[in-house]
Amino acid sequence: NTSKCHQICTNLIGSFTCSCGPGFRTNVNNPALCDDIDECATNTSNCPDTCFNTFGSFVCSCNPGFSNDLTNPSFCDAQLKIALRFTVTSTQLNLTDQEIRNKVHLTLQREVRLYVAYLNRCSSFLSQSR
Repeated sequence: NTSKCHQICTNLIGSFTCSCGPGFRTNVNNPALCDDIDECATNTSNCPDTCFNTFGSFVCSCNPGFSNDLTNPSFCDAQLKIALRFTVTSTQLNLTDQEIRNKVHLTLQREVRLYVAYLNRCSSFLSQSR
């Protein structure tokens, strides 16, 4: 290989041609060189919140309270934090530990059902808006 190709050299009969890999484009002044494509500046990243250009690629970042979707890093998912607070009333002071555990368990079941119903409504709304 006597070519001066920066990345990819394709042999031709009596010659060669240079090309670039994904995330790069051929330099306009020297076709043997490859320039990084700034996917963030060209709006080809599809990042929902913040885009950071890297050499030959890009990285999406999400706003606080959101994190990158594990199956598609170009999407941000809400980070759900559920805080439950239990108040012990004077009538419950006479309950056994098992009775208190049962009451907590029933409360948690109710909260999970409410949360699942909320997720189903959100999912239904999102599928209708697409």
